[in-house]
Amino acid sequence: MFRTLFCLSLLIVSNQSAAESITIASGEHPPFTSQYRDDEGLINAIVKASFAAVETEVSFRYLPWQRALNSSRVGSYVATSYWAIKSERQEHFFHSEPLWYGGSVLVSLNSTGEFTSLASLKGKVVGAVRGYTYTEDFWLNGDKGLYEIEEVNSDLQNLKKLFAKRIDAFLIDRVAATTLIDRYLSPQQRAVLCISNNDVMSSSVHLLISRKTEGAAKLLESFNRGLATIVNNGQYQQIADRYPMITHGFLK
Repeated sequence: MFRTLFCLSLLIVSNQSAAESITIASGEHPPFTSQYRDDEGLINAIVKASFAAVETEVSFRYLPWQRALNSSRVGSYVATSYWAIKSERQEHFFHSEPLWYGGSVLVSLNSTGEFTSLASLKGKVVGAVRGYTYTEDFWLNGDKGLYEIEEVNSDLQNLKKLFAKRIDAFLIDRVAATTLIDRYLSPQQRAVLCISNNDVMSSSVHLLISRKTEGAAKLLESFNRGLATIVNNGQYQQIADRYPMITHGFLK
């Protein structure tokens, strides 16, 4: 009898532990998300701290972005980090409160010149990353033939295509662009790049919780509560302070 009760107790404890640990699909996009940083990047550090504030342990699985989104949509992962709001995703995901506010710039070669808006890309070939969120205007302009859109799996691939002159420009977050360029290019290569001074697109970014997840609505409420907690107790700002290269978009 005692042995049976002991085994049942272990089973209950085990189930409780499992319920407090979740896996979130993400992708490589330093300095915002990265398996190579101790804190896994600004956004994933915020996600992890928000869940920790409501006693939920998080681990991240890094995948190509489109696969992270698709796998989470069908319920293979509880959630995916991180994404801008896109209307067609509402059917499959709950969107958290904003985690950060970002903007994208256009990167091109000096020989081509600076592109300052989507309209300035007329007749050009523009690089995009599969799974990234771009504005409806961006896709609509491509459909109308204002410019041609070529998709790849990473920002690095777009950078390589730019130097090979297979695309004329690509869209990327300003801070991510700086990180990418500093990591992979020599000073001589950096000197031939042109980055638009103004943001071509801007949006808030969110954790997406799969509607296939059991108790998804409750998990969303719990996460938002944890996010509010770390903003109010100063932990959010402490995370932000680890990223001095990011000077905008933080919650107050």
